Amino acid sequence: MTAGRIPVPSGPYWTQTVTLDGTDYILTATYNFRKARYYLSVADANGNALASGKALVCNWPLFANCRVEGFWPGVLAAVPQSSDASDPLLGELGIGLRVELTYFDAASVAQFKKDGTL
Repeated sequence: MTAGRIPVPSGPYWTQTVTLDGTDYILTATYNFRKARYYLSVADANGNALASGKALVCNWPLFANCRVEGFWPGVLAAVPQSSDASDPLLGELGIGLRVELTYFDAASVAQFKKDGTL
């Protein structure tokens, strides 16, 4: 299984380019203080929106329902690093923090489906 932990900037708003399964995507996160939750949007490398405003929920395949052409073939998930599976609050998302943004590549997803675990 190949999983890649995605480093994310700290703060209530950030944008960065990531390469997933060989394709560049622009991730933008916004923290909603009233709802105490991050929301994630995705664009292709040219800035064309693929999906927007998805709540960052732990242990759930983010954007799993997006069937837009050009979308990554793997699974992006917010993976808790402890028994606390609540959604990440401000300052809790990132490598080495309570919740890590993790990408499982297309080969991993295919293996999960073959094994009957996805």
